[in-house]
Amino acid sequence: MKRSVLIFLTRYRRWVALACWLLAILLFLAQAAWNIMAERDAAQNRLQNEAGRVASRFTHLLGLHGELTAVSTDALVTGLMEDQRLYAVTVQVGDSLFSGQRRNEHWEAVPWDGEITENTVQGMSPLRREGQPVGTVEVYLARRLVQEGSDKVMQRETWRFIINTLLLSVFLAALYWHWGDLRRLHSLGLQLLRKQGDPEPEKSDDRKWRPVSGEDVAAPEDALPVDAI
Repeated sequence: MKRSVLIFLTRYRRWVALACWLLAILLFLAQAAWNIMAERDAAQNRLQNEAGRVASRFTHLLGLHGELTAVSTDALVTGLMEDQRLYAVTVQVGDSLFSGQRRNEHWEAVPWDGEITENTVQGMSPLRREGQPVGTVEVYLARRLVQEGSDKVMQRETWRFIINTLLLSVFLAALYWHWGDLRRLHSLGLQLLRKQGDPEPEKSDDRKWRPVSGEDVAAPEDALPVDAI
């Protein structure tokens, strides 16, 4: 059994090596795709958790003030919007908006108008007074932070895949060179180039020659006499 396997590997070693090379390339590609997807999901979860933590901290900060006023709440929201990661912050008391800001297309803080033009992740925290819920705090973080991180991971995994592919290709070429396949391919290529470079033999022209027939040979009586020379 072992001898049969060795004979098979020896006879078809070139195809076995090529199949292993292709399998390794597919594995590297699958690993790169898996790492990109895993990093994207992890970044999404981190962004979601961060939005919840920011909302909870801001709720705690509002709870430190005795009585909420529009002026004090607007000042706190303005200070929170100094964080460039935030897209919007709203404070709702009951069913009405108490204070809020969002980013415009220039990423500047403007009063909240209920319009969300950015792909965001929302974090919420209940606003309490004396243990009773009186409203909610909503914080929106831009998903572009996740996209930037995913782009970096994709670039890293792409370079890793290219380097691994080059190393495997060099190893495969070294095996083929050791087995003599590269020399045979080189010789075959030179033979093909020589055949393409050699001029084609001239085609024979039937008008230039024809077999001599008996009519072309002068008869003895047609020959000139010796005295005539």
